[in-house]
Amino acid sequence: MLRLKLYPITISGSTLDEDFRSIVTAIGPWLSARQQDWLLRRSNRLDFVNDPRAPAQRYEEDIRALIEAHLLRTEIGKTLFGMLPKDLRIWIIPYDSMAQTSFGACNAITSQMSSRLSDGVRILYSPETWAYSACGRLPGYRADETLFHEMVHACRLARFGFEGNNHEPLRDNKDHEEFLAVQMSNVYRSEGNARTFNHAYMTSKLGTQAEVERTLSAPDFVKAIEDFLDDPFVAAVARINTAFNPFRDIARLKAQAEQLEQQRKQQQQRRRK
Repeated sequence: MLRLKLYPITISGSTLDEDFRSIVTAIGPWLSARQQDWLLRRSNRLDFVNDPRAPAQRYEEDIRALIEAHLLRTEIGKTLFGMLPKDLRIWIIPYDSMAQTSFGACNAITSQMSSRLSDGVRILYSPETWAYSACGRLPGYRADETLFHEMVHACRLARFGFEGNNHEPLRDNKDHEEFLAVQMSNVYRSEGNARTFNHAYMTSKLGTQAEVERTLSAPDFVKAIEDFLDDPFVAAVARINTAFNPFRDIARLKAQAEQLEQQRKQQQQRRRK
């Protein structure tokens, strides 16, 4: 188990839960379905205990290296980590077999530890899932980019809780929180001189800065960006000088949205004639 200096983040690479589930499966024929389910559901508690074995330590060092060598080397990364509440623990643990069964192989999940925010936030994430040879072939899905995306969710949950997040649906993005995480990841990637960006959460479509900005000029996306600017983290990101930054450029995107709407109305009028 590894605690990051300066930040309320604990990294645990424990695989004791996987070992325990193997035992439960082996003795399954002598257990009732209810007993087996009870044991399997409680196996996740072993994610949060110290596992001194080499695989666990390797995971912990890999996550620390990703954070220190990538996320904290960027202005947006330092801004995000600086916003984390000091009194609420964020756990980063492996995206294990139980998570894969529930949510699919190519995924990472961030959630509260329980219904009580004071219990903390957990990120289920495994860097090898996002290797180029696995699920990280497309830009925006690399190991550090995916971890940054999940850290945006963790930051929002830690500061506002699940009930304080914006879970209203938003087209092509599942909800507003996924929209925010994708566009924050675009800003993160822009700091690394990326030339293509992700349009939305629910598609794998990539585009140039101009193409993605045109997408973001739609009225519903403009409103979503404006609504998020009340968050001090988003407001701080809006002051970062990267080539792509829709939070900084909201006035220009809004003007572009109005221009596109005028063009649409003019086209409708011409069709009526």
